[in-house]
Amino acid sequence: MLADMTSNLPIYRFEVALEIKGDLKAPRFKGSMLRGAMGLQFKQAACVKQDGDCDICPVTRSCPYFVCFESRGLFEGNQRDVPHPYLINCRDERRNLSRGDLLIFDLVLMGNNVKSLPYFLFAFIRTGAGKGLTRRNIGFEVTGVLHRGTQIYDRETQCLREQLEPIPETVIEPQETKDLILELVTPTRIRANKRFVGKEMEPLDFLKCLYHTLEGLEPYVGCLELPEKAEFFEKSADLQIVERNLHWQPVIRHSNRQGKKIAMGGVMGSFRLQGEALKDLTPYLSLLPHINLGKNRVFGFGQVELRQ
Repeated sequence: MLADMTSNLPIYRFEVALEIKGDLKAPRFKGSMLRGAMGLQFKQAACVKQDGDCDICPVTRSCPYFVCFESRGLFEGNQRDVPHPYLINCRDERRNLSRGDLLIFDLVLMGNNVKSLPYFLFAFIRTGAGKGLTRRNIGFEVTGVLHRGTQIYDRETQCLREQLEPIPETVIEPQETKDLILELVTPTRIRANKRFVGKEMEPLDFLKCLYHTLEGLEPYVGCLELPEKAEFFEKSADLQIVERNLHWQPVIRHSNRQGKKIAMGGVMGSFRLQGEALKDLTPYLSLLPHINLGKNRVFGFGQVELRQ
């Protein structure tokens, strides 16, 4: 199960509000846009070398930029599929925003990487005053940062509250059940047999994706104790997916780094999961609303809600 599992998970959620300074034509799923806009500013804020070359830098393992954006480089051989220790979750699906509109999203930081919050904030402030969003360079201003309903950002000084003690997320574990509805509220990229699965998703596909997502979080969360893969995957024999309401949602992302468009669709909708194995899986499933599921989670993909 979960080692020393309590109601608190060392994952921290901050609600960031941006005031848009022009007419913005935005993608439906905005995590990629927000992440791509501020990455360079984050690196410039954190980098101790003028050339910005991480490959020959002696302080990469303690550098906020390298830890957050080049996470796989922290592990020998780069063989582990380690995700980045943050998420940008935006539920605002408006395609057109006007001057003065607020764009609100959640910045989720994992484990000790909560210390990087000032760097993220500074990167967004600099981006809003500089290059802005999209190729039209629409500026914005950070107007607020909420944590657990408390305003922790001073708009006038552009600083965080000095005495900030982040509170981790509260995990609400569903009651023991043999029946659970999962809603994939943003495109979820579940890979099986070298392809991404859509509405034909089976219980084993889902469990493999869940396991690999949790496995990737272990370096940051630290309180997870996963069973052997084979034992976890065997539980799919006691599960079935019923009442499918799933569809494939195409998404095209423009990568500033690669200078091209990339197809990044995923499955969306809801499905009902039933079976005896749910009793053992409930502690793991209860983490889904906090961690996102599958690949490209940093862009806000794989957001999941649970309903009984």
